[in-house]
Parts: sequence; C-alpha cells; structure tokens
Amino acid sequence: MVVIKPEHDFVSPFNYGYAAFCDGCDWEKTEDEHKAMVGGTWGVMNFKGEIVKPVSKSENTIEVDGKYFPNPFKYNEKEKNILQFFEKQNKKLSELYYVNHYTKLSEDEKKLFFEIVERPKENFPFYQVNAYDYRKLDAGLMYDFKFLVSENGKNIFALDYDNEKIPFEKWLENQKKKLNCFRRSIRIIRIN
Repeated sequence: MVVIKPEHDFVSPFNYGYAAFCDGCDWEKTEDEHKAMVGGTWGVMNFKGEIVKPVSKSENTIEVDGKYFPNPFKYNEKEKNILQFFEKQNKKLSELYYVNHYTKLSEDEKKLFFEIVERPKENFPFYQVNAYDYRKLDAGLMYDFKFLVSENGKNIFALDYDNEKIPFEKWLENQKKKLNCFRRSIRIIRIN
C-alpha cells in the first residue's frame, strides 16, 4: 500500500509531521562511506504529501532545517485525553529517556513531547503515540518510546524492538529496573 505517491527524487524520513524532499538532486560523488544528497530544489511536505511553505516563527511553529512550519498536530477531546496520560507520566518517562543522554541539558530541555502519529483504522485499532525530545526529534528512533493506545483509550502498550505490545505498566517497571542498573554501574565506575 502506497500512502504517499512517490513524486520526488528523494524524501527524508518524517519527523514531527514533516519530511524534507528534493527534486533534481543526487548522491554526492565521493568515496566516503556516508554520502549526502546534493543539488536540486528542496522543500518540505506534511504527512499528507502536501508541500508546506515556511511561516514566521511563533509559539505554535516547529523548526525544520532552520525554517519554521505550522505545528502539524491537531486533536479532538478524546485524543487530548489520551495525550494527557503521557503528560502525567512525563517526568518519569523523561528521566528514563535522558538518564544517559545530554547531561548538560537544563531541566526544561529534559522534557519529552508526545504526539499521535497514527489513528485507528479498520485493520489497526490503535492510536500510535510517539515521544519526541527537546529538539522535537523522534525519541524512539528504532522502537523505544513508541506507544499504542486502544481505540477506547483504556489499554496502553509500549512497542519493543519486534513491535510486540508490552502493557505500559510492565514496560515502565522494566525501564525502571534498567535505570537502576545503569545508575549502580555509574556509581561503581566513579568509585574505581
């Protein structure tokens, strides 16, 4: 199933509702292991594949490649209630996420943002909620910090590396155990 028709020469992965794209670009000619996409005309699209133009910076914009775009997420009351669950857990979840990252961040920067990136469909009866870090970059690049919420909002799961659903409370307990082990290992390293 193609969600967005391929109309561009290159499209980056979506992040916080937007993806950069280019037309007429190509991989740079180099022997380096990591090549960049160069040339062409660049733009930004939303998750519907629509080209989006930059706007003036405001409280309700996000930055993409140095330009500002409207916040792409809009919610009804039910969805706001789902996100409220994660906001209530934010302090715990942020502590888990930032424990071994970004030791020089302020307390304000050590906060996760939660957004609904998928809504229930006939063959997928869940909301998918992703966590984003202080830069509004996907906190769960592979699988961590991605959650599923049942259509009625009563069952919450975390996704593991195999996309298996783990009940949220069980996942949280496992994450807390990992956090405590990490902290103990740091103390041992500092003592030695």
